[in-house]
Amino acid sequence: MRRYTKEEKQWLKENIGKVSHAETVEKFKAMFSSAISASRIRTFAHVHGLSKNEYNPPLPRGAEKTMPDGYVYVKVCGKAGKGKGYCWKQKHRIIYEQANGKIPDGYSVIFLDCNRQNIVLDNLMLASRAEVVCMNKNGFFSSDHNVTRLGLAVARMRLAAARRIRESTTAKDLYQFSKTKNLGKFKNKALGSN
Repeated sequence: MRRYTKEEKQWLKENIGKVSHAETVEKFKAMFSSAISASRIRTFAHVHGLSKNEYNPPLPRGAEKTMPDGYVYVKVCGKAGKGKGYCWKQKHRIIYEQANGKIPDGYSVIFLDCNRQNIVLDNLMLASRAEVVCMNKNGFFSSDHNVTRLGLAVARMRLAAARRIRESTTAKDLYQFSKTKNLGKFKNKALGSN
């Protein structure tokens, strides 16, 4: 691990937080003809209590920001918490939970019009992760609310049918299927017809 000289430490203490870490890296290279990474500067700032950044001041509780993936996040606590993302929560999840209670494990809140900026309760719907996977796989998401609702209903039916087939199929049936490749026989058995 690289050790800083007294001059480098003093310069870092005086310059961290005045511009972005990337710019600080460039200035450090120009000043000392030595390479340093932005992550090393962040570590130095943290270790020496210089994390306060005048260039990018901390946002207050309730502040919103849009991430590159298009989701809007809301800051839900005043201080940095434990772990990545602790202080930030997706706004659409907050809106949904305020109206409907806690989102169960294994479930997601989807946008019925596929617009992550349209965060109104009428545009949000709860779906299991398996349902979301099925909808993505089959192209059931649409910018039309009604088409997406219908896609979710179809995904739920497909998953229920697959679950029924899986529950009613025995090891002997699976062996026979591997020999005949006749899926229709097993669908009929699962749905109760011959």
